[in-house]
Amino acid sequence: MAAQLRKPHGEWAEQIADFMAVGNAVLINRAIDAMNLSDNDNVLEIGMGKGKHVADMIAKAKNLQYTGYDYSEEMVELATATNDELVTRNVATFVHGDALSMPFAEDTFDKIVTVNTVYFWDDAQAVATEILRVLKPNGKFILGLRPERLMKTYPMTKFGFAMYSKEGACDMLKQYGFDINDAYEEDEPPIDVDGEKFVLSSLIVTACAL
Repeated sequence: MAAQLRKPHGEWAEQIADFMAVGNAVLINRAIDAMNLSDNDNVLEIGMGKGKHVADMIAKAKNLQYTGYDYSEEMVELATATNDELVTRNVATFVHGDALSMPFAEDTFDKIVTVNTVYFWDDAQAVATEILRVLKPNGKFILGLRPERLMKTYPMTKFGFAMYSKEGACDMLKQYGFDINDAYEEDEPPIDVDGEKFVLSSLIVTACAL
């Protein structure tokens, strides 16, 4: 499960994608709201999964240009199929690759968002530096994650997950060149997984370049 959450692949990829879309729906929507999208924004999402939320995101502003970027080739294929109409209209593009080296020019995006990927940043400084490189001056970066106090109660997180409290996430971003605009935690309704209740909470950090 830990390996699949890091990079959904193989015969389980779509099932994992659907599981994440349902379990993370509130967190994803809160991260999108924190972006405060404006007309003509050029947006990058790192780790969009199946991309079920992309149409709703694009509908929040006029002439929005969206790029989804994912480490999993299967997620890129699924997101492209899920959003085929947006892809045909050249409103959305989905690209496969590693966040350590993104195929985008400097100062490309007005806003960048990522949800539940920070646990897998093996070199957090390198990823943060790459995000800053492709983010426009005065651009906004939104980090969505589950707080450490909950993550450490989940059985799979002992297998290679980096966990952050609100203070820890803010400190990490500040250390690598971001200025923190806002950070908050908010509880979510619990979800049922195979008869077991999981308590959830959103941690949303809004930042910009120093």
